[in-house]
Amino acid sequence: MLRRFVISAAVIPLCLPGAALAQTANDPANEQACEAGTGQQAQLRALENALTRNYVFPANVPQVMAAVRDAADMGRYDNVEKGAFAERLAEDLVEATGDPHFAVGIMQPEQEDVSEVPELNDPSINYGFQAVQLLPGNIGYLRFDNFSEPDAAYQTATSALKLLENADGLIIDLRYNNGGHNELGQFIASHLFSTEEDHLFVSYYYNKNGSRIERGQWALSAVPGRRHPDMPVHILTSNVTFSAAEWMTHSLQELGRVTVIGGQTAGGGHPVERFALCDDLYVQVPIGELRGPNGGEFEGVGVAPDIAVPSYRALRVSHLRMLEGLGNSAPSIPRDWAIAEARAAIEGVDVSDSWLQSAAGEYSGRELVFADSGLNYRWADRFELRLTPLSERLFLVEGTDSYRIELLGEGTSVTGIARVFADGTRQVYERSRE
Repeated sequence: MLRRFVISAAVIPLCLPGAALAQTANDPANEQACEAGTGQQAQLRALENALTRNYVFPANVPQVMAAVRDAADMGRYDNVEKGAFAERLAEDLVEATGDPHFAVGIMQPEQEDVSEVPELNDPSINYGFQAVQLLPGNIGYLRFDNFSEPDAAYQTATSALKLLENADGLIIDLRYNNGGHNELGQFIASHLFSTEEDHLFVSYYYNKNGSRIERGQWALSAVPGRRHPDMPVHILTSNVTFSAAEWMTHSLQELGRVTVIGGQTAGGGHPVERFALCDDLYVQVPIGELRGPNGGEFEGVGVAPDIAVPSYRALRVSHLRMLEGLGNSAPSIPRDWAIAEARAAIEGVDVSDSWLQSAAGEYSGRELVFADSGLNYRWADRFELRLTPLSERLFLVEGTDSYRIELLGEGTSVTGIARVFADGTRQVYERSRE
């Protein structure tokens, strides 16, 4: 059985395909290290064993351990509680290696398998899936903030993709994704390719108890929903996009399957596993290296976006570019209708309160009401929806994209309003005269 990688930041590891890390707790060398003494020295002997047998760069272990033991000799770990010892040891491992994947933690009392990362598989946060929606112009938007185990997140991921399968384009938001199990990325990415040829996503090796194991990860031959090999896809990134999220981005970018928009990613490309130390502590160790389908990697560098923009603007820029690229190829709502909204979101619209107040009034049974520095559209004395300006005279209507409200008139006058529909038809309401 393949071992399952997790790729991620110190708080959420990037796991390699599946072995239980609890097995390391039974490693005779670790048991002997813990039985031979107590306290710091036993922990450091167990740490050295875990690194020597599993660290991605075993030749560097003497240098790393020398740095850690120097810190111990200087009293850095003396007279501190277990949690503080774990935190300081993790900081020193990261400083000695330059790899933020290192972590040291305390196993929970009920945690039998030190490899478990419960925060990755938490149903209370929907396994990391934060948003699934259709943006104006029939553009799918999917945001998830970690890669849960596929067995845990399979149904949620499948449902999310099912909701978006009729979209004309897809935006995958990984700006705040810290990584996790790479197989979830494999599952999602497999929906973006046909089965006419094989597609390698990533090749990798990892160390396990002194042995080197090499593997590859390919597009799946079967997925539960529709495939979309021709759908345009954007991936959004930021400088906190990390590990497994970077690998999905990097692999699809190398394959030419996506456009990456946003910021340079964090540069954490090593898979990790957790290994038991003594006294209920564990260490998270980078154990392998991964390469993209064309042989590239990004460890310590990050994935460069195709379109570099501040991460907070990436979604708006992506939405506009997606709409402009698709054109008006028989969508249910003309894309220029959606493009106007997307441009306004990027450029902003400055409409003065005095102008809005001048538009307030009655219009042949309809009414514009000035409230909270904005306009509401009201009719039948009971229905009322907020208006959002797209320009000085054109407004979105809360809760619907089927029509918009236009202020009619010239210069500074408002002589009427029109309900403007996506197909170009209009319903005009003259302003009531007092």
